[in-house]
Amino acid sequence: MEWERKQLLCVENLVWILIVITFIIFSVLHHSYFALNTLISILQAAGMLAPLALGLGICVLAGDFDVSLAQIAGLSAVLVAWLWTYSSLPWFLILLIPLGVGLAIGTLYGVLIGKGGMNPFLITLGGYIVWDSLKHYIGGGQYFNVTDSKILFPGAARIMEGLFVSSVVSIGLLLLIWFFVKYTRIGTGIYAVGASVETARRLGINIDNTKLLVHALAGTLAGLCGLFYVGYIGGQVTSWVAEGEIFPAFVAIAIAGISITGGRGNLLHILGGVIFYRMIITGTIMMGISFEFSEYIIPGILVLAAVVLVNRLDVFRDRILSRTLTPKR
Repeated sequence: MEWERKQLLCVENLVWILIVITFIIFSVLHHSYFALNTLISILQAAGMLAPLALGLGICVLAGDFDVSLAQIAGLSAVLVAWLWTYSSLPWFLILLIPLGVGLAIGTLYGVLIGKGGMNPFLITLGGYIVWDSLKHYIGGGQYFNVTDSKILFPGAARIMEGLFVSSVVSIGLLLLIWFFVKYTRIGTGIYAVGASVETARRLGINIDNTKLLVHALAGTLAGLCGLFYVGYIGGQVTSWVAEGEIFPAFVAIAIAGISITGGRGNLLHILGGVIFYRMIITGTIMMGISFEFSEYIIPGILVLAAVVLVNRLDVFRDRILSRTLTPKR
């Protein structure tokens, strides 16, 4: 029994074990990997990805999926740059607009999927096409140069020349949402809906409102991600911003142990998932591997590995639990 518990503990906390192993390997291979600036850079990049991964993780936990989150983030970033360039809106309204856009899109998804009973993959795939096209239409092939420090603050500012504000905000939001999902009735409802819609309905859980909540929250987090990106890239915004970031987000939640079938996983481990992903990318770049290989081929390999990992983690977890629960004769 004790051995099974240790195995289960390792499976549930695999992401943190991978982080330690990765850190040791790259620290041995490159002495600068251990430097404070490198670690802060990894946390900054992880902070950019964390809202997107968290939004995707919440959807998956509830048994849904949103393939358009990166497009929502990109659209939000382009809107911020366009409004700063061409409108006379005050800076604080410009900062709020990406959150409002993300919330509106997520709410629309929630209504169509929850109350309309439509397929989440098809709905968000349609959204992917629409928001991506709208992003490029508004961008118009322009190269925006946002210079207002107040607009850049969320994604570029540091706290006492140390951690980036975006990293601290992302970690804080992740902890807050993790606590909400783990220790409230609404959070229990999210797990229940993801595990079995029929069972959740028999327990009196409002399926429609639960799906509305997770998609609205995911959309808002995507909007926040877009806002972060404006500062992260120094205000040099194009219509390609945040392109393809849904794949690293998927890798992060898969490594975090969020079951793709829904109803199982710890949102807190998503923090480890985004850190692990950025550690791999940073390490390969520092080793002198080409940009194309580090930014495209390695993420592609990680996506494939994550698909296999999601399946095997569920199998290992169920096998260990079955041995734990089966009485010995």
